Amino acid sequence: MSRRVLLSLSGLLAAAALMVPASAGAGSEPVPRAASGKSLAGKVILIDPGHNVRNRLHPAEINRPVFYGIPGATKPCDTTGTATNSGYPEARYTLAVGLHVVKILRDMGATVVMTHVNVRPWGPCITRRAALGNQIHADAAVSIHADGAASSAHGYYVIVPSHPLPNVGLGPRRIAHDVRLGAAILRAYGKTTGMRISNVYTTGYLRSDAYGGTNLSRVPKIFIETGNMRSPGNAAKVESRAFRHLSAWGIAYGIRLYLTGHM
Repeated sequence: MSRRVLLSLSGLLAAAALMVPASAGAGSEPVPRAASGKSLAGKVILIDPGHNVRNRLHPAEINRPVFYGIPGATKPCDTTGTATNSGYPEARYTLAVGLHVVKILRDMGATVVMTHVNVRPWGPCITRRAALGNQIHADAAVSIHADGAASSAHGYYVIVPSHPLPNVGLGPRRIAHDVRLGAAILRAYGKTTGMRISNVYTTGYLRSDAYGGTNLSRVPKIFIETGNMRSPGNAAKVESRAFRHLSAWGIAYGIRLYLTGHM
């Protein structure tokens, strides 16, 4: 069955409803260079802005335990995320970046779906975030985050699974695709934003099976921690509209590098 047919199935109507309007993110922001042509035509991409600004208002819903891929173990459905010391929330940042990534990728010709937009009251759960990418058979999926580590930590890194989990179909081949996607994101993000790779995860990778978003994904998916919100230098960046746009371009270029071999 073709991807076009799959996307038209009634079971995916909810996913299609989450696609951002074509005008979203438009503005006079600076861009590294034009997204010329339709280099991602025919590609389907999932963008997953981490957390939700309203999660704090729904503790019962987001604290509900869900299965995240480790046999017998559960995690909260979602979390509130972190914030800069001045109070700028991670969830607001990731949504702003995610909306702009969608616009850029659409300009490149891709079909893009978001896990949520600002009209959702909370969540979705980490299980739903993974399931949506699986349902649309995404060619690539990226979950956008910013870290809340000690203030001495700075820089960006990606999160990929560490070990196969046969019970949820996570095998070496899938992990290898995640690592390749991560490598493309690492290269493009640093080149575009000028930010350095994490001084904690100096290879640029956190290899872990603690994340349901990647464990339960059956398509290539990574998390990117785009900086540390508790680092004064990184916080100043994420609070900057200009940097948020650079961050979006870095992610979009990384996805294109993974899918086409070219930034």
